[in-house]
Amino acid sequence: QRASLVILNGTEKGIDPFLDYTNVVSRFREEFPELPVLLYDWLQQDYHTGPGGRVGGISYEFLKGKAEWQLRTPGGEPIPGRTLHMDVTNPEYRAYHVKHVTGNVNRFGTAGVAFDTTLASLARPSRDPAGMFLNGAELGRRWTAASGSLLGEVKRSLGNDRIVLFNGLFNNNGGWPNRLTQQAQLLPHVDAAAVEFFGRNVHAPEGKVHEIADFGEFVWDYVELLPRHADTIIPVFGRSPRYVYMDYEEDYRIQRYCLVGYLLAMTPLSTFKYHSHFQTNYYPPGRTYGISYYADYDLDLGAPLGPASRHGGICQRSFEKAVVAIAPLLGRGGEVQLNRPCYTPAGEPRDGTVRLEPGTAGVFLFSKPPPSPERVVVDDFEDGAPGMWRQAVRDDKVT
Repeated sequence: QRASLVILNGTEKGIDPFLDYTNVVSRFREEFPELPVLLYDWLQQDYHTGPGGRVGGISYEFLKGKAEWQLRTPGGEPIPGRTLHMDVTNPEYRAYHVKHVTGNVNRFGTAGVAFDTTLASLARPSRDPAGMFLNGAELGRRWTAASGSLLGEVKRSLGNDRIVLFNGLFNNNGGWPNRLTQQAQLLPHVDAAAVEFFGRNVHAPEGKVHEIADFGEFVWDYVELLPRHADTIIPVFGRSPRYVYMDYEEDYRIQRYCLVGYLLAMTPLSTFKYHSHFQTNYYPPGRTYGISYYADYDLDLGAPLGPASRHGGICQRSFEKAVVAIAPLLGRGGEVQLNRPCYTPAGEPRDGTVRLEPGTAGVFLFSKPPPSPERVVVDDFEDGAPGMWRQAVRDDKVT
């Protein structure tokens, strides 16, 4: 009921017909006809996924036999590993891929396609394509334009009523200069692009999360970017530090930090969820079986009244019904000056000067919110023992 879109990854045949890909898409369309369901796919690579494969993927074994469509080492050998790295500059691969994606979208009736891990540049930190790939210098010069035009070809083939999304607007560069700017060059060719890593650095080594977090890289750069693309659908994934246990109180603080960071950047077509946190089960390296829903998502802030601003160690933005503010994790904290009586989401009064410590965020409502419900029904059925809700179940009694 609260989703903006669904990216559906799965096999054509499920563990029973109820979970066949076509049936799942059909049930979404019947129950939520306005909710776009996108086919999950890749544009620049393919992974060995075992028997059955994914419905969105080109046959791994087929591509494995197409050496001329793959990137090669400078010596002409396949790139090591089980991942196939495809040459998006190759005309035959491009034509095949457009036909394949269009056929699958039409066949399964999805609202479009979402391409994972689509990179605008072949370069890596301290590594030049010329030393990484056969004909690497030429590939490096053509890669950005070729990737963008291939996305555009898919879009034209699918038509204006279908959505093309790519992942993503990466900026966790780790010495990768201008990465977000490079990724943004793909935006004119698509309807949507995901921000997979926002708010906190999930790639930090264990025990080093706080030391290498970067507010500019994981929040503020997006505050500046998103308003320049207000006509693009941009799902933003707020992230928790991975492999770090925290209690519910700390988890809620990080959720609010990510949410308020997003609110600084929010545009009419952008959306937010707090993703892959400690209470959800991971698919390495960080996918989940589900999502969590927080009371903060129900707050009525009204429309934004202008862009975000930075001053005195605080970043904030005014809305019709609230002010939101954030103190960067590695900053010194700061003070928010409230010009009228306000309330926290918990209903606590705030007025005048409010101190925010580093790594915290505040939502200051102009009206007192209603009290929290005494009881919240998370789920009204359970198959199996307590704690097993994350397992895939079939229950025809539940709608």
